[in-house]
Amino acid sequence: MNKRWLLLTGYVCLAFSLASFAEDQVQSILKRAEGIKRYHQNSKMSMNMMGNQMEITGEMWVNDGKMRMEMVMPPANMKQIVISDGSFTYTHMPMMNMVQKMDMKKIREALGADAAKQIGGPGAGSDADPFQALDRSSIKYVGSDELNGEKMDVIEGTLASDKNAMKDMPMMPERAKYWVSIDDGLPRKMVFYGKDGQEMLVQEFSQVEVDPQMDESLFVFTTPEGAQVMDMTEGVINMYNEMQKGAAPMAPAAPPAPVPAGE
Repeated sequence: MNKRWLLLTGYVCLAFSLASFAEDQVQSILKRAEGIKRYHQNSKMSMNMMGNQMEITGEMWVNDGKMRMEMVMPPANMKQIVISDGSFTYTHMPMMNMVQKMDMKKIREALGADAAKQIGGPGAGSDADPFQALDRSSIKYVGSDELNGEKMDVIEGTLASDKNAMKDMPMMPERAKYWVSIDDGLPRKMVFYGKDGQEMLVQEFSQVEVDPQMDESLFVFTTPEGAQVMDMTEGVINMYNEMQKGAAPMAPAAPPAPVPAGE
């Protein structure tokens, strides 16, 4: 009897020890990227849209509350440029000479900081928060891995429902797995899964540079000659509120932004 009790006690202690180790690992990983204000990376996003595989490639610069992202999207390799200067976020589509503008201060005042971070697009935060999309309490340490010659910590968790206005839509991801660099704490790969566990979207990052030199002109938007400018601020606020009520139309799958918009 005593042997069984000692064995059971040993198992319980081991279980608590492993749980504590895993929690310490998660906290260490989450804090690794704290304080990063400036970085540059290339990205590739792959997703399945109505049975068709789509790939979006891009490049992103983040500099202490400012962000610039350039993307090339199918089917016509259309280029899209997103610039956030900390006050406004501009989206420019050169092929159509069209500009969409959002007043981030108004959006923050109307919807709160978390919603503004989600809406404002990837990047443009005073600090990098690559785990913003996840419910912190759900994050679990999966283990270590190697990706493209780099050592990674792997974590997984559910998307934060309070930061995902489209959480109830059937085509939205529910869970994500991150491969996080042990050197700088920034993700190198993110995989998003639907409610049925099916892989919906893969985002990969390469040529990541932390604290590189950047030209400030990258984050200055000048309206191109003859461009049509549409102020999307009120429309975005109204759409977000409708999504929160569950009344919005179904949207294509896309993850919340991995890092915050302008503070």
